Amino acid sequence: SDVCSSDLDTDTVSIAQSITVAELLKEKLTIPEYQRDYCWRTEDVIGMFSDISNFLNLNGLYHLGTVILKKAEASDAYEIIDGQQRLTTLAIWEYVVNKNNDIPLLKFGMKHKNPSIEARNALLSAKQSIDAFDGKNAVDLNNVVLSVIVIGKEQPDDLAYTFFSNNNSTGKRLSDFDLLKTHHLRYIKHEGTA
Repeated sequence: SDVCSSDLDTDTVSIAQSITVAELLKEKLTIPEYQRDYCWRTEDVIGMFSDISNFLNLNGLYHLGTVILKKAEASDAYEIIDGQQRLTTLAIWEYVVNKNNDIPLLKFGMKHKNPSIEARNALLSAKQSIDAFDGKNAVDLNNVVLSVIVIGKEQPDDLAYTFFSNNNSTGKRLSDFDLLKTHHLRYIKHEGTA
C-alpha cells in the first residue's frame, strides 16, 4: 500500500503498514534538524546489502524493519523520525545502482539538512562502497519491504520525539549529547515560528 493514501492524513498515528523501499523512496522524505548527521561506515553499508542480497537469493522478500515518519505540517512531505541512516543508504543505492537521479530524499531532504564535512565524507564513502559491492545484481529494492508508522501532522512533536528517542535502540547508539540536542532543537523551531 502507498504511504500517501488518504487514510494516513488523519490526526492519529497510523498502524504499521508494509511498503517496498522502491515505493517509499518516491515519497518526499525530509530529515528534521534534530536528527544527527549521516554516519554509517563502510561495514554498515556493506553489511546491510550483504544481508539483503544473501536473503533475496533464497527467498522472495526481505523485511528491513520499521521506519517512523511524521507528516509535515506545511507540506506534503514526511519527516523521518526513525530510520534515517537506512533510508539515506537505500537512497544512495538507488542513485548509484539504478542511475535514479530523481530521489526526493537526496534532492529535497539532504539539502535542508546541510550535512557536516564528516557526514559528507560518510555519504561519499557509502557511494563508493555501493559502487564496489559485488552483490549488486542480487538486490532489487522492489523486493525489500519496510513497515512504516506515520504520525499524523496534528499530533504533537513530543510524540515524534518520544518515538525517535525510544526506537533508536537499533543501529548506532545515540549519545547523551544527541538526545539533549534533539530535545532542545524541537523547541527552538517553535519559538522561531511563534
